[in-house]
Amino acid sequence: MLTWNFNRLLAAARQDNADYFLLIHDDVLPEKHAIDMMLDILEQHKLGVLSVALPIRQYPRDASTAIYSASVHRRLPLKEIQGVVTCPPTDGLRINTGLMMMDLHTPARDIVFGVGNYIDPVTGNVSVYSEDWLMSHQLEEWKVPYGTTTDIRAWHEADLMLSNEPYGAEVRVDGCESDNRSTEA
Repeated sequence: MLTWNFNRLLAAARQDNADYFLLIHDDVLPEKHAIDMMLDILEQHKLGVLSVALPIRQYPRDASTAIYSASVHRRLPLKEIQGVVTCPPTDGLRINTGLMMMDLHTPARDIVFGVGNYIDPVTGNVSVYSEDWLMSHQLEEWKVPYGTTTDIRAWHEADLMLSNEPYGAEVRVDGCESDNRSTEA
């Protein structure tokens, strides 16, 4: 259902001849000027897709961003993401869709969000390939430049609001309901 909705939104943006597609999950709270900042970074680095690195609920010091190859599969600690990390040159970069902007004038516009199963080459375990990482794999195969950043502040809602500050600080925000959230923590 999640990827079906993403695809419907992306299809509508394409049909409207939009220049950009912005995806913000309902449990993500970006800072005030995040959209303008994302657009600036996307254009400055000539990226097809830019994702803001977010903390993971279960591991708040780790980002939802990872490096994945036949020999390496590890999530990146938020403190390792400095400035803008792009692919290329960082092969195997896996970004997330939680707070993401796509330039619809690049081949990224042809992405179809989906999920899949795979056998991990490192562990041999069968796992689910999330819509985020499947998209990253497609972008890499298509040689579409993409990247991630922590230069834009964002919070991922869990029991606490998890910040993407370099050390994944847990920040309690009063009034966490979606209609009453504030970045003034």
